[in-house]
Amino acid sequence: MSRLELLTPEGLRVDGRRPNELRKIIAKTSVLAQADGSAYIEQGNTKVLAAVYGPQEVRHRMQILHDRAIINVEFNVAPFSTSERKKRSKNDKRSLEIASSIRQTFEPVVQTSQFPRSQIDIYLQVLQHDGGTLQACINAATMALIDAGIPMIDYVCASTAGCIDKQPVLDLNYLEESSDSPELTVAILPRTGKVNLMSMESRLHVDMLESVASLATEGSVNSMCGSLCCKILTLQPVFDPVMEDDTANGFQNQILEHLAEVKAQAREMLDNNDDDELFKQTVPSNDEQDSSKATTIETELNSTEVKKKPKKKKRKAKTANLPEAGSSIPDDYVEKYNEDPENDPFNPARPLGQRVEYAMAKYRKNHKFSISKKNIFDDYLRFGGINTGQNAFLGRTTGSDNPGDELVEEDFEAANAGIDAMDDDLDDDTTVSFSEVAQIYFGSRFIRQSKFIQLSEFHEAPSVVDAFLRYLEIRNVCPEYADDIAKARAICEAARHELPNCKVLINMFPDKFNQACCVVFEGQQKDIVDFIPTWNTGDSNLEATYGSFLSDIVGMTKPEAVAIVEPIVGKHDDRKVVNKISMQKVKVVHVEGQPGATPESSTTNACQSNPQHSASGVYVMVRVCKYEQESEQYSIFVEKRIGERFIPNMVFSADFYQLDNGQWYVDQVCSLFPSFYIEEGEDSDTDM
Repeated sequence: MSRLELLTPEGLRVDGRRPNELRKIIAKTSVLAQADGSAYIEQGNTKVLAAVYGPQEVRHRMQILHDRAIINVEFNVAPFSTSERKKRSKNDKRSLEIASSIRQTFEPVVQTSQFPRSQIDIYLQVLQHDGGTLQACINAATMALIDAGIPMIDYVCASTAGCIDKQPVLDLNYLEESSDSPELTVAILPRTGKVNLMSMESRLHVDMLESVASLATEGSVNSMCGSLCCKILTLQPVFDPVMEDDTANGFQNQILEHLAEVKAQAREMLDNNDDDELFKQTVPSNDEQDSSKATTIETELNSTEVKKKPKKKKRKAKTANLPEAGSSIPDDYVEKYNEDPENDPFNPARPLGQRVEYAMAKYRKNHKFSISKKNIFDDYLRFGGINTGQNAFLGRTTGSDNPGDELVEEDFEAANAGIDAMDDDLDDDTTVSFSEVAQIYFGSRFIRQSKFIQLSEFHEAPSVVDAFLRYLEIRNVCPEYADDIAKARAICEAARHELPNCKVLINMFPDKFNQACCVVFEGQQKDIVDFIPTWNTGDSNLEATYGSFLSDIVGMTKPEAVAIVEPIVGKHDDRKVVNKISMQKVKVVHVEGQPGATPESSTTNACQSNPQHSASGVYVMVRVCKYEQESEQYSIFVEKRIGERFIPNMVFSADFYQLDNGQWYVDQVCSLFPSFYIEEGEDSDTDM
């Protein structure tokens, strides 16, 4: 069917609906006895079954989150759901994509923080597919979560809208979806009006976006799930006007029963003053002529015996009003939890391991850690020789708390197995150096690890470690290592400026000039540009398409690369590569324009006196040397914005190429380290 036939001249759709009209909706809860919560929803001919299990124990220990529950979503389509019988595997890309969208929709809504170290499973089965699958699944999942009694900050209501012949239409069926019509799925939170999901998989003209999105939002509020679960709880007349009276009355009874359950649950969990006002809205009758059927939700709810429980004051979290980990600590710092079980726990007569271990426990208890900061802090402690991990002791009562218990020693050993621990008696050949640990960790270890990739982590890491070292100073935990801790803090201060620079530089370098040299002369990019596919028959359109593809992959075409290279090195046909050094580790010696520049250092290479280079001010010269042999040096050009970020003694590895006129350029830059870099020894036995 063509798109012109999807709307009649009278504005009606193929199934007789108006553009802004929802399909007939049927919804039921508690349809599966074995599930903690379940729901069944029909929207037109689309039928979805949802089941919720949990909160329950996490099946895979590696997935455990200690501060909240995880949400798993499994989406399946029955082979008989469409006219074409097709069995989909669990790894079907489309099914995984829909499951991921639903999981991301409910993660910020479900109060997972109330169920740490657990998981909530949502299973969705499409029994019949006639369009609007995603919206039906979201609405069914919302109802199943309500049925399971899982607390949420708001309910999620979803609807789909599209555009047919520039006419916005609501709740598309399968025939309309199959006509290449743009389709927009919107999920909202009715109480706040926030949009929790907006998914569109086809193109929609920007002029139509606002009207289609507005229609989808309105449809979400007026859908069956929106009417059941909206915080305003006003029943909208969304049912089919030709529905039989018995069916309508059945719906109304189900709604009133469900609202009684919702109110009982709300009074237990919510702590606000407008609970009663939420349930004083009038329920419109499906038969407006019969006034005897009109009633109010308040009257129906009052007929149900609901015992109102006294309101409980919200308990503040233990981390409330605690400073963030990594924040600066003043000299007059006072801890919130300052009780010490022993007198003078930082007495220098005690073993160093005990003092540092106790200081770590106090610092953790008196500071608030985000997930990223906790990972950074734990990684630093492990690198410094302190045992830490996921099985940290959570503070339960053990036999060691009762002197007469038979399991005193066994329980005490089990409890200590999970806490941060440092050996009390260090070996004779083990040295303690806070500064060396900080230098190796930030100078090499932190950058080499693949677990830290966000720029924010490169900003946070030095502050987190420096704040802990500052805590050791003001608490006088290690007076015999005061000078060494001061050196470690100086390294943290340098890392605070240089680590983010290293992260930015590795993404910017090599720059346009060095990439252009790789395209024109020799390098990884040249092999790509020079490759001629066998299917290239000389067709101009095909060559243009392939050229555009190369431009996207390489970043430039060969003519563009020549235009960048020739002002610096002269005619590219007269130049050739005469020397190549693969993966050479080098150290930055000098950057042109930075303090300490001399006329001699700025004209080391003959081509650096190029008048066009001097006049443009686009490039600067960076002189580097071999990491272990400073006498052998190379001079390279980089863009000025990159050169300004280089600091003398920074270390990086790259492929170096030399042209016959003496000019060097680089390719495949990797592993860029700060100026205080030292290599991590394989047999290092240094503790913090």
